[in-house]
Amino acid sequence: MASQNPHTWVLLAQLFQFNQLPQNLTPETALALFGQKMTASVSKLEQYYQDPYSHFLLYGLKIRPRQQLELNAEGAGDYYHDFLDKFTKAQEARPDFETNFASIQTLMAEDLRFNIFGTNSHALD
Repeated sequence: MASQNPHTWVLLAQLFQFNQLPQNLTPETALALFGQKMTASVSKLEQYYQDPYSHFLLYGLKIRPRQQLELNAEGAGDYYHDFLDKFTKAQEARPDFETNFASIQTLMAEDLRFNIFGTNSHALD
């Protein structure tokens, strides 16, 4: 496996030579991330004391857990309601069943709320 790919040996060698330790933030970077007015709470201070890196991620970069999309009855109901609403409005404006059905189907596939299995332009590669 590793012997078949020479790049694997290079990566393994680099792995054991990695020695870059984290560096403290400069005052300018800290100001840009956290702002001039800092609010502290006991829970934030405890969280920083326990794990400074996760504190930086939460309060500096302000990352949040990724939304988990799932297929459930409520989402299916929203999908069917939106589809029928758009489809009936399109039919009222211009009665053409096949064209309207196809265009609304395409429109719904682009809606991020309902495109949980397909790909979209907002997906990360």
